[in-house]
Amino acid sequence: YPLNKVHKAHYVLMNIECELATLRELESAFRFNDAVLRSLVISRKHAVTSPSPLVKESEEKSAAPAPAAPEGGEPEATESASPDQA
Repeated sequence: YPLNKVHKAHYVLMNIECELATLRELESAFRFNDAVLRSLVISRKHAVTSPSPLVKESEEKSAAPAPAAPEGGEPEATESASPDQA
């Protein structure tokens, strides 16, 4: 949904451990930065160290086997020049 009539945005997740004074300084920097439209600080008793669902999903996709070449088709040749073949 649009924020200030802007349809594209970047989301940043920072998982940090810091002193209260540092946290207040970060909150102040976010509040007075015109590029930051919204911010949210959540305090946790224990650090969350498990991978996010998005990271897990991308790892599963990268671990999946590559699609097979079409039948009757020849695999594409790749050329690489080595220093000996100049």
